[in-house]
Amino acid sequence: MSLTSLELPNFKAKNDLDWMLGYCPNLKYINLQSIDCQSNEFGNNIGEGFPNNGTIIINNNCISSIQNTFSNWSIIIN
Repeated sequence: MSLTSLELPNFKAKNDLDWMLGYCPNLKYINLQSIDCQSNEFGNNIGEGFPNNGTIIINNNCISSIQNTFSNWSIIIN
């Protein structure tokens, strides 16, 4: 897939986001600051197939949900 960036400014889904955010080898920038990680489920597949580095923007309630998966990425907490 040639997707290189993803911004979800008003994303309100309450689904397994790991399947939506997996297998994107060219993705280098993700903005998830509007996602409520407490009401979404992040499983083991989130970030699978991503490059080893990039930038992800999240909000405070997502830190524990994704920090291990994106440990090589620049994480911006907004």
